[in-house]
Amino acid sequence: MAEDGSIEEVAQKILMVMHEECLEANYQSVENLRTSMPPPVAHVRPAFIE
Repeated sequence: MAEDGSIEEVAQKILMVMHEECLEANYQSVENLRTSMPPPVAHVRPAFIE
């Protein structure tokens, strides 16, 4: 895997750290994620072309 700093790469690294923490029975990062506020998401309706 190339280290390019992409969103996918960063997410994978974070998930690996969280996985390792869970294996050590440390669930703090999971709990922090669970209780955090999700970022706002734009809801876009698909355009219909006729």
